[in-house]
Amino acid sequence: LKPKQPRRQPAPAAAGAGHQRKHVRENKVKTLLAAGEVVCGAGLTIMSPALIELIGLAGFDYVILDEQHGWMNPETVADMIRASENAGLTPMVRVPEIHSPTVGKFLDLGAQGIVFPNVNNADDAKRAVASVRYEPFGTRGSCPTVRAADYSMTDWLEHYEASNRDIFTLLLIETRAGFDNLETILGVDGIDSMLLGPFDLSSSLGIPGQVDHPEVVSRLRRAQDLLRGSGVTICSWSLEFDSVIRAAEEGARMFWLSGTKMLADALRQNVDAVRRATGQVAGTNRPGRPGDAPSR
Repeated sequence: LKPKQPRRQPAPAAAGAGHQRKHVRENKVKTLLAAGEVVCGAGLTIMSPALIELIGLAGFDYVILDEQHGWMNPETVADMIRASENAGLTPMVRVPEIHSPTVGKFLDLGAQGIVFPNVNNADDAKRAVASVRYEPFGTRGSCPTVRAADYSMTDWLEHYEASNRDIFTLLLIETRAGFDNLETILGVDGIDSMLLGPFDLSSSLGIPGQVDHPEVVSRLRRAQDLLRGSGVTICSWSLEFDSVIRAAEEGARMFWLSGTKMLADALRQNVDAVRRATGQVAGTNRPGRPGDAPSR
């Protein structure tokens, strides 16, 4: 990755007159990508506002709250979004399916981006894009008293227009059908970014886990070629840093790291370093730790 120039900080919003504010929250990810910058985010399956604060302090740009694989309820999501805003992060939610009422609930709470799994064809993509836009441009229901509109204290028209313009859409292409239909999916207006999932693709092709199989590699390369010429930002999901370098070389500008994996790795590396420094065997279980065999 090339060294980046210091980012220009957005000018503070002017104070609004009366009781209605004349400004809305900026979508940091959209602004940075539009300026040609790279963005880096963390996905979480563990819902803790303190983790969100750490991610923001570490310098990430966005966080993805994983409702598909994690556990959360509306109150949890609202607190996580509040923490994201305070930490300077763009809050996004990964939904389990393309379902407009569910998407609308997360947007009403203040999510600024939605991650849609298993997008298999152009109709799926159209339903996903429509779910983040207010009627008549989409299927999102309107309510001026939701948190995203500052409980009616932000000018509704400005909120309405900004939401339709600024909500970030990230589509996951993960199956044989999705890869086969990628060209028509890319013809749908309103897609900001796509992530190609080789692991799920390998299962869909009947060769589970074989991400280096020639058929998986061939489909990935074709899909990457289509994305590079489409204007849609390529997103990369990574567990290891080596794959980040490779994805950057292949044209990715949006990087999604596993916050849960980063935390687990840091904990393990530090405790193993202590054990090595004190002459113990790194990685061994101790009494009372998960995985210990019962004493005899």
